Amino acid sequence: MGNRNSDLTVAKWQLQLMGLLPSGSNEKGKSVEEMIDDLLRDGTRLCRDEKDKAALKRKIQKALQALALDDSWGPKLICQVDSKHGMKVIHIAEGDKTTLKTFWKWNESKSALIIPPPNEHACLALLMIEKRLKEELPPPTLDYLQPFFSDARKRIQSLGPGNRFIKWQQKVVNQSPTQILKPTHPDKAVHDAVLRSLYDNCQIRLSYLKQDSDQYQSYEVSPLGVVMRGPVTYLIACKVAGDLDEDSDDVRERMFAFHRIRKAELLVERKARAPKGVSFEGFIDRGGADFVIGSLANGQIIKLEVEVSGNVASRLKETPLAGNQTLTAINQDLFRLTAEVPITMQLGWWLLAFGPRVEVIKPSDLREWIASEHRNAARRYRN
Repeated sequence: MGNRNSDLTVAKWQLQLMGLLPSGSNEKGKSVEEMIDDLLRDGTRLCRDEKDKAALKRKIQKALQALALDDSWGPKLICQVDSKHGMKVIHIAEGDKTTLKTFWKWNESKSALIIPPPNEHACLALLMIEKRLKEELPPPTLDYLQPFFSDARKRIQSLGPGNRFIKWQQKVVNQSPTQILKPTHPDKAVHDAVLRSLYDNCQIRLSYLKQDSDQYQSYEVSPLGVVMRGPVTYLIACKVAGDLDEDSDDVRERMFAFHRIRKAELLVERKARAPKGVSFEGFIDRGGADFVIGSLANGQIIKLEVEVSGNVASRLKETPLAGNQTLTAINQDLFRLTAEVPITMQLGWWLLAFGPRVEVIKPSDLREWIASEHRNAARRYRN
């Protein structure tokens, strides 16, 4: 019985060890020392005397070498060293001889090791997660999940063409309520670097082309978050705290469209910092991602008062503009709506889209801007 329990303990920490190993091109691997720390942190029992670091190291190295030399079960383990020219794969036997620190990882083609294997429902869930979150996950996380996605796809396909799990993916679509535009295509290296800077909480240097410029400019910023607005993805960032006077107008969040970033360089030694009062949450809450620009669309909370037609009122009863929205009937086909909302360009465009079915009553400057836009549009069509 004692031997059986011992065997189970060995199997347990070896499975944990395999789960600790990273994979994919974005990760350099883990050292034996890092793996020992991870295992001990989880309370895993490796041997009788866990203070003997040399014994622990030999135990882990022996297990890693056995995994690396065994190709019979699928996943391939590789050993690397950090040389002058970057991470270099070496032969397993050289790992004991080199004076450089060694790092271990799965190669990019490894299969996912899940015990027990996921059933068809779990595989479908993984594929739906991939479909929805692929652009939102940091590169190391996506690298870790790719083998699971790949295995789930193979499992579903093995059930035969046209099975209900394949058909389900075609029956659920996330449709934009606005006019569909073709998505932008940012450089993958830029995309990965930006997400990595957020993941590692470090500063980043951008070579960026403004919309109204033909010259790239360099920005060193602290990333705050990422916003996906339909076909365009934006990095929200700010200049580094300490480089600015906190009363300066330059202390604010900025939006950088991914597809206009030509180059992104991680400044790994410099932690991301933001001036007091500047945050991603605050930027979102005041409608910054809906384009806060100019004196009119400044993101301040206003009490919006509009008169809307009956069909617009019906829509807004089901999907309110704000939590404190009120709708009062004026007559059978006219309603008075009030709501407290940030004033942004998105709000202005939304109101314009209703045309004659919405009339802004207050605030007066928003009413005048909407009226001016309609007058100018009518003038163009009249000509």
